Amino acid sequence: TDACPGGCLVCWNHSPHVSKGGQGDASSLEFKAVEEFLRSARSYGTREAVFSGGGEPFAYERVWEVLERASAVGLPFRINTNLLLLKKNDLRRMAEMEYLRSLTVSVWAANPFLYARLHDRIPEDFRRVKESMESLNRLKHGNLRVILFAVVNSVNAHCLKELADLAYSSGCDAVEFGLVDAIPGATDRYLLDAGQLAAVKDDFLDMLEKSRRLKDFSVNARTRGIFLRRISHKGACS
Repeated sequence: TDACPGGCLVCWNHSPHVSKGGQGDASSLEFKAVEEFLRSARSYGTREAVFSGGGEPFAYERVWEVLERASAVGLPFRINTNLLLLKKNDLRRMAEMEYLRSLTVSVWAANPFLYARLHDRIPEDFRRVKESMESLNRLKHGNLRVILFAVVNSVNAHCLKELADLAYSSGCDAVEFGLVDAIPGATDRYLLDAGQLAAVKDDFLDMLEKSRRLKDFSVNARTRGIFLRRISHKGACS
């Protein structure tokens, strides 16, 4: 689904700066289409599914049925989420899902007020999301990884290390960063300048070095090379 309770500043679908007025396209796939896709994908040899996109997966009306169908056909899956719609019972239910391999939690800030600004939410939501992450990390099974994710932009470029600290202190397995994909004339105001890019690169390399000494925490190996390449590119400012 493209529906989402957030209005993240640099989102291509729900930012208050895009022409859609922050509401975005809230269209959703029909459940039968999703169900058939999962069944077909597994029969064709697909090894893993990722539930993500232009909205929040848990805003999909039949999301739990989708996850149960994936489990029923033996298809391991990952979910990208902001955790805003999940209650305590939901966290417990998710933590027990055998085929759930990772949960990537989109946070972007390490304090309530910056979080509120970046996600167009209220500061209390940050505290709620943080508590949900901590609860999930206490409940999760041994094969489930919880990853804190942040899109780096000019507003939060100074707080990469604080985000890594938040991930570590909350019991997450890793921290992951992406670089803003700017929309010309809308969210390009949040691109990093040369000085910010240099500082981000220094902080990121320092984090990589420190994470190598930690047994149960890392900068996500799957994406760290991509992020380093992007912030080092000569066209990153534009």
